[in-house]
Amino acid sequence: MNRLKQGGKFFLVLLGFALLTAYAVIFNNTSGWLLWLFYVGFILLNLVTLVFPLRQLQLTVPETLWTQAGTTFLLPVTVKSRGWFWVPAFSVSLPQHAQQPIFRSFYHGQRLTLNFPIEGLQRGIYPDLSVLVTAGDWFGLFQKSRKYVLPSELVVLPAVDESMAQFVPRLRKEQQMTLFGERTADIRNHREYHRGDSLKQIDWKLTARSRQLMIREYQEKQESPVVFVFWGEAGPFFETQLRAYFNVQQQLVGQLAIQQYLVTAAGGEFLQGDRVFAAAKGFEQKPELFAFKNKTLLVFTGSSQPDTQLTAQIADWERTNQVKLYDLVSLSHSLKTRTEATATQEKTPAEGREER
Repeated sequence: MNRLKQGGKFFLVLLGFALLTAYAVIFNNTSGWLLWLFYVGFILLNLVTLVFPLRQLQLTVPETLWTQAGTTFLLPVTVKSRGWFWVPAFSVSLPQHAQQPIFRSFYHGQRLTLNFPIEGLQRGIYPDLSVLVTAGDWFGLFQKSRKYVLPSELVVLPAVDESMAQFVPRLRKEQQMTLFGERTADIRNHREYHRGDSLKQIDWKLTARSRQLMIREYQEKQESPVVFVFWGEAGPFFETQLRAYFNVQQQLVGQLAIQQYLVTAAGGEFLQGDRVFAAAKGFEQKPELFAFKNKTLLVFTGSSQPDTQLTAQIADWERTNQVKLYDLVSLSHSLKTRTEATATQEKTPAEGREER
């Protein structure tokens, strides 16, 4: 469309030149040639303003930018000329993301930082950034453009889901160290009684023989740390499940030491950073998984009815671990409904007070 528009302008300029030339030649008078000279000078003046090559411009953007799906953020693009540069009309646009270009008049090569508002991006990782620079003359008759592909990476994490904050207190309790297996009654050792020891631990037979209070020391109970397992099976609700899990773990990070294990199309891996949430895709066939032992596994799924793959995996895990399932899709839906209902109830009394 831009090429067609520019071609139309160029055709009109040539048509005007042809008509004025014909007029000057046919009538051969002073006013005709003066008009012709003025027109030619006007065209040349506009062309001269475009003699500076756009390749002199140096564009830079941050190497990595982080944001969340559905949010608006500013993407900074810095422009600077490596040599002497001047143009009457100057614009920079991001064809991939921003809808409107940013215009500047009489740009002379100074360092310029342009902030583009970006919104509505889907979760994912966007490699490289295309930047289109356009220079124009005084009256917009002529333009030239240059496209830059900059090595920048835009990481878009799952969207914000505030309703999942209601689920966090429950998980805090689950995350505490839990006991694995039955409580043991095995005696590990005997020692002398010290003030504060439980009287129930006194071994009276041994006390009678040794003539001093002796207590039993029992084998310590085996503890099983909690591990969050994200079961990312492909399906229509994968995005909802991933968004809910991301928001839950974000609120717990920094408060509790959480070990997280994600099962996605990339395989089973312990969480090393948030980048995986931007790139995650659901798996079709269960990948090779880590062999957990003596753990409490909190498994976050996208359905209340485990399919064949998950059922078999749970059976395998339960041989040496405690397993608890959470359906994040149903949970997210119910929490959102509850949040909306609460907001409606709070809004109704306020409206009633305003009417009175």
